Amino acid sequence: MNRRTLRLGGLLLALLCLAGAAAFARTGLSSLSVVRHESAEARQRLDLAQQRMTVLQQHGQLIDTANRLMIESRQIGLQPEEWVERKINLRVLSSPRRNVDRVLQETGADRNRLFVMEAFDLAVLDARSGLFDVVGTDDHGLNLTLRGSFFAREGQHLDPQSSTQSLGTR
Repeated sequence: MNRRTLRLGGLLLALLCLAGAAAFARTGLSSLSVVRHESAEARQRLDLAQQRMTVLQQHGQLIDTANRLMIESRQIGLQPEEWVERKINLRVLSSPRRNVDRVLQETGADRNRLFVMEAFDLAVLDARSGLFDVVGTDDHGLNLTLRGSFFAREGQHLDPQSSTQSLGTR
């Protein structure tokens, strides 16, 4: 064999090695891309799991608080089975302030009753009057709207007739 053939053989061998290295590099790059994609998905799943864990911890705290409140409420005699609920939707137009004041006082909480207000609107009838003005002889009255839930212990119910009679309505 002559030198030229040896050189060509060496060059061919180097070329084959280079082609093999290129194929190996391409496979490695493809694998690297797959691993990066899987890593990104794993990070997203980890973030989602951490968010869910935070929510579950908050729920656990809420449950613990609710249980503690239930125990405390039973210790002070606030058993849920002793209470009744009545939905109140009251709209009164043109009633004297003293009568509206009486109804608002009846919504106050005490040991035997509680009013949980959902909506409340109180308005003067005369544009020259103010809600916080001292009531005089020129009381033009108020409009009142109340909506909510009234809770009372058994036997301590609200008498709807007394409230509406004090407003002069039926």
